Amino acid sequence: VNLSQKEQVVSIDIAISNLVDTKQVERVINTKILPRLETIKYVNKSTIEYLGVNEIASNHNKYLVRFSCEREKNIQAKRDANKIILEALSAAEISTKY
Repeated sequence: VNLSQKEQVVSIDIAISNLVDTKQVERVINTKILPRLETIKYVNKSTIEYLGVNEIASNHNKYLVRFSCEREKNIQAKRDANKIILEALSAAEISTKY
């Protein structure tokens, strides 16, 4: 960690079964997850982005979400983001067992 930096980039791979339609997952990410990530007080709202399918495996796909946050708060920001992601996917009845 470079202590001279004020912000740190947080990348989160969301692993979802490849049996779930990609458009459905992307719709949840873009309409439910990204707007809620803006509520995390340590996150730089202008940096929140969905980058796309990051990996295709035999039984799941990984969708990449990224944002910057205060360097000292990156671990808590990631925890908060993970909770938002799990809640949004659960509400959409999309499993994250991978």
